[in-house]
Parts: sequence; C-alpha cells; structure tokens
Amino acid sequence: MGEEESNEDLFSVAEEWRGIQEHLERVPFQMKLEIKEGLRLLAFPKTTILSPPPRKVPTKGSPKKNQNYTKNDMKDPIFVGDY
Repeated sequence: MGEEESNEDLFSVAEEWRGIQEHLERVPFQMKLEIKEGLRLLAFPKTTILSPPPRKVPTKGSPKKNQNYTKNDMKDPIFVGDY
C-alpha cells in the first residue's frame, strides 16, 4: 500500500472545469451571467447574491398603511395621529 495513491491524491476537477469553460463559449450572455452566479455561490458561499430575489419576499404582519403626514402636520397642536 506504500506506492498506491489515495483517492484524495487522484481527485481532480480539471476535466469538468474544461467542460464548463467550453460550454461558456457557446451559450448566450445571459446564460453566462447565470452560470457565473452559480459558480460564485459555490466558490464563495458566505457572500451576498447580487441579483434581486425572483419574487417579493413575504414579511411578517400586515402591510403598512401609507400615511402622508408632513412635518408641518405633526407640529400642529391639534394634529391627532396614529402613534
């Protein structure tokens, strides 16, 4: 067992990497961006995704009421607002 190489020593992704690079040459630009983003997530999992989420992210609670109060309204002594 002294001269045998372990599986870890034989491990390589060179063939797969060449395949990815060849594929990138043939795909449209938008697909290149998507592949690059996927590779970035794989290589740097702790980084932030730069593109917006595909759908609106639900938040807790009911939607906020749109109150169009101005600073002058709030300074008025008879102003009664929701606090």
